[in-house]
Amino acid sequence: MPGEEKPKRLTKAAMQSQETRRRIYEAAADEFAAHGIAGARVDRIAAAAKANKSLIYDYFGSKEQLFEKVLGEAIAEFYGTIRLPEVTLAEYAGRLFDFSMDRPRLMRLVKWHGFASDEDFPMPEGLSVTEQIEQIREAQRKGIVTDRFPADFIFTSIVTMATAWTAASSYGRAVSPDAMERREELRQSVVEAVERLFLVPQKK
Repeated sequence: MPGEEKPKRLTKAAMQSQETRRRIYEAAADEFAAHGIAGARVDRIAAAAKANKSLIYDYFGSKEQLFEKVLGEAIAEFYGTIRLPEVTLAEYAGRLFDFSMDRPRLMRLVKWHGFASDEDFPMPEGLSVTEQIEQIREAQRKGIVTDRFPADFIFTSIVTMATAWTAASSYGRAVSPDAMERREELRQSVVEAVERLFLVPQKK
C-alpha cells in the first residue's frame, strides 16, 4: 500500500550474525542446563556452536551475562506460557505438568535458578510470579479458591506438585523412576489434588 514501509531485508552478513547468535544461545542453554553457571565452560559453548569464542563476548558480554539471558528467558517461558486467569487453577496445574515434562532442558535451567534464587530476573509485564499470585487472591475473593491457605502458598504448592517429576526436583524421579510411563496417572493426580485442596465446590 502507498506510504507503507516495507520491512528491511537483512544482508547476508546480518543473517549469518543472527544464525551465529542462535547457535551460541542454543549451545549455551545446553551447557548451562548440564553444568550451571559455575561448571559451564565458554570453550565448550564455542565448540558446540561452531563459533569463535570471542563472538560470545561480542554478542553477550560475558559468561555471566549469557547465563542471565538464557536463564531469564527460560524462567519467563516457564511462568508465561500458561497464565492465570486464562485457565482454572486445576487446568493450570495440568498444563504446567505437561509443559514441564515436555521440556527437560528448561527444567534443568529452572533448577539452576533455584540455586541462584537471590537473583532477580525481570519478566515481561503480566508474567511475573507476583501477578499470578494476585490472580489467585482475586479468585479467593470471588469464592472460587479456598482462603484456608495463603495465595503464595497455593501457587508454590501447585508449581511444586506440577514439576515434581522433572529435573527441577531432587526427589520426584528418585521416588518414582517410572514417572514417564505413569505420566497420565500422575497428571490426573496433580489435577485432582489441586481441585480437592484449593478449589471451592460451586453450587449448581
